Amino acid sequence: MSDKTNGGVIAVSGCPRSGTSLMMLLLREALGKERIFGEKFPQQKRREILNAKPEDARHAWRLYTVKSNEQEDFEWLEQTKDMNPNGFWECMYTTQGIRWARGRAKVLDELLRKKKSPVCKIVSQGLARSDARYIKKVVFMLRDPGSVAKSQERLKRKLDVIDLKNKQKQDLFKGIIVNNTQMFLQVTLAAAQWMKDHPSVPVHFVRYNELLDDPKKVLDEVNYFLEEGDFKKAVKLINPKLKRSSPEWDDGLRENAEYVYSKLKEQDFGALESFAKDPETVLAERLTAWVCVRTGLQVAKRFCEDCQDGKKYRQDAIAHAVMYGIDWKNLPCAYDVSYRKDNFVDTFVEGGDTIETAFEKATAQSIKENFWTE
Repeated sequence: MSDKTNGGVIAVSGCPRSGTSLMMLLLREALGKERIFGEKFPQQKRREILNAKPEDARHAWRLYTVKSNEQEDFEWLEQTKDMNPNGFWECMYTTQGIRWARGRAKVLDELLRKKKSPVCKIVSQGLARSDARYIKKVVFMLRDPGSVAKSQERLKRKLDVIDLKNKQKQDLFKGIIVNNTQMFLQVTLAAAQWMKDHPSVPVHFVRYNELLDDPKKVLDEVNYFLEEGDFKKAVKLINPKLKRSSPEWDDGLRENAEYVYSKLKEQDFGALESFAKDPETVLAERLTAWVCVRTGLQVAKRFCEDCQDGKKYRQDAIAHAVMYGIDWKNLPCAYDVSYRKDNFVDTFVEGGDTIETAFEKATAQSIKENFWTE
């Protein structure tokens, strides 16, 4: 990195729903809005669709869902704003990490040549993918995994099951844990490994509850770490009511999550590295999520399994689709087409079809054999 650069960005990191947006808001107040690299509500930007060929069954489905939902969903956007009214302050590096890429070389160069280090939100999974040469310091948010899971639960239910037209709430996932601590474990272990691998990058940990309980003390410590900023106004932005997700959960991963959280607080990265590599504790299946076009919801494997196995669940899903005017009878199933082990696309590919042809046949088969009509 040239001497003419600012030495890298100040990264605000942590698990999603751990207080990263709040810290971005505080730093915006303390350092100045011109230092923030990110948008208040990035969801307002229409996602660009690349004219790329699908690489596999799952990639084909992602392209399909994005292309079939090009019209802006105003109600969804308003719901996200309600969940985080002060903004998200996210950028292109938030989840993908900050690193060199041909298409973003100019943006990165301009970012590094600003007079003062820009502040970027780069959540845990993004930090794990980042090139340490582009990060000057890290402010890392710590929040206990139970509260993170509960906040994720509130976010999922609020975004996906509110009927704004009739002012009614339909809980499609009643009795089901929408978000468990698997996400917390995966992204936290990834970030911890990055911090262990890059000890030269200074990291300051901020505990979310302590920030709400004693904002002046905690922000004074942040001020000392950054060696700049006026945090007097920032203190006034803290709302104690933000502590609204109590740490209660029981999804079979509680013991592991609490262990990881305790070791992270102690900054015992060696113990976390050993934990992640231990076959007794390693997560067998990577957490993935995809869009169900029949409901318009983001779902995961367990929901699709429940949908295929349980008639009551399908009835609730159909009711949700009808409520939003979705023509579910003429839409394919993501799990059938691309995500289950014996998915339709892979079956056609094994028969000699290209991905494009296989996907076209798979979606047609899924619509024809629509199990929701059973």
